[in-house]
Amino acid sequence: MSIPQPDIRPIADGKYRLESTYRLRYEDGAKRVVFKIRPGFIHDGASVPRLVWTISGLRPDGLLRAAALIHDALYQNCGALPLGWIIPMRRPFTRSECDVIFREIMKLAGVGWWKRKVAYAGVRTGGWASWRKHRRRIQNEA
Repeated sequence: MSIPQPDIRPIADGKYRLESTYRLRYEDGAKRVVFKIRPGFIHDGASVPRLVWTISGLRPDGLLRAAALIHDALYQNCGALPLGWIIPMRRPFTRSECDVIFREIMKLAGVGWWKRKVAYAGVRTGGWASWRKHRRRIQNEA
């Protein structure tokens, strides 16, 4: 099974802008949601260090674009996407749930098991810093 990839454009080094609305139905057992991310959303894509590119062949502009877009949207909002970005929204996703969603969407997109494993290990290991940064930003905005 394959999923559509988002229409993203590079706008700066390591920054991308979503050009058109991206929708993706995600089902994991009892969890059924539709992600809807609006045009103009800016994110850093898959933050894959160049060393990891060499070791794994994982590239930030490959098949994991959809997973990276949704993962970045979830992280930027600490699991609680704005109204209209996710349907239904019962409660914010935890960081761990966001990372599992990232892994599962990579699988749906056709990313091989080794690359999924490397990318998932990366977000589980280093994602806390980004999560914490966004949590502080959200708290300061409140």
